[in-house]
Amino acid sequence: MTKMITLSMITGQDDDGLGEDDALSPTVHTLPVTIVNPYDRIRSFHPRKHNAPGTRIAFLNGSGLIVKETAEEVAAALNSINN
Repeated sequence: MTKMITLSMITGQDDDGLGEDDALSPTVHTLPVTIVNPYDRIRSFHPRKHNAPGTRIAFLNGSGLIVKETAEEVAAALNSINN
């Protein structure tokens, strides 16, 4: 059975100081990304360094990506398909 999760891959950010909530934070640009059979592909995931937004996901093949979701949200997405 194929299982999938959909997350928001970070593609860039504007450091203009005007975030989505008018706070002094960068605006993050994202695209939806679907990971098919994530338990067979994801090696690890962890929060990004230096208080950068999002989570870094590393795959078994050595590639990786950065998503807007927190590590807790990524874990919840993985747990939701495990049931």
